[in-house]
Amino acid sequence: MSKYGLQRRADQLARVILLYPRDVALGLAARDEAGWHFGRLYLIGAINMYQYAAAQRLDWVTRRYRRMLVRVTHVGAVDPASTGGGKSAEDLSEEAQRRMAKARRDYDQMYDILGECPDGVREAVVGALERDAVTDLSMLRQGLDALGIVV
Repeated sequence: MSKYGLQRRADQLARVILLYPRDVALGLAARDEAGWHFGRLYLIGAINMYQYAAAQRLDWVTRRYRRMLVRVTHVGAVDPASTGGGKSAEDLSEEAQRRMAKARRDYDQMYDILGECPDGVREAVVGALERDAVTDLSMLRQGLDALGIVV
């Protein structure tokens, strides 16, 4: 599509949004993606499908790693008055250690890629991921493009 055709289409969409802002917002809100910051950015066209997939992968890797940290290293409170020693909820099985190592490798790989990006990119992506922060879209896109390599 030519630049003129794209601009014309954008103007027509802007007109529809101005005429029916609530209807457009309700239509977008009905989509599953609208429940998550990166999904909302995808729905409005601020990020593309590949960047959205990279954000989903980063979110999944981060949540899995943090869950594994709690599961594998969690130690329950000890009541000194109780008999029979301390109580531990650690999961030290070989399988748990193997899963934890994989979660750690995946987590490190994703965050190492972000660490190699120019200044501010990692903060933009992590801020958007953890706090739904409004960040510089160019930095966010750059970080998600870099992560798209491993998705």
